[in-house]
Amino acid sequence: MGTLEALVAHWTSAYDWRSAEREINRHPQFHARIDGGDIHFVHVRGSGRQAAAARADTRLAGLVSRVPQADRTALLP
Repeated sequence: MGTLEALVAHWTSAYDWRSAEREINRHPQFHARIDGGDIHFVHVRGSGRQAAAARADTRLAGLVSRVPQADRTALLP
């Protein structure tokens, strides 16, 4: 059996779809229209060092977006 066939067999017979569905439904879900396409997503904040760093990066990006375009190049390394 090839790799693709093994993958299809796993998803169709071994994967517990209902368990995955329950896990996803535990989280807040949202819809948004972006560039004309409908997007369905969950919003879950991570925990730990990497998540804290990502939140800091997001806050920094928000601050940079408030700087006038002409002045942004001064913020680049």
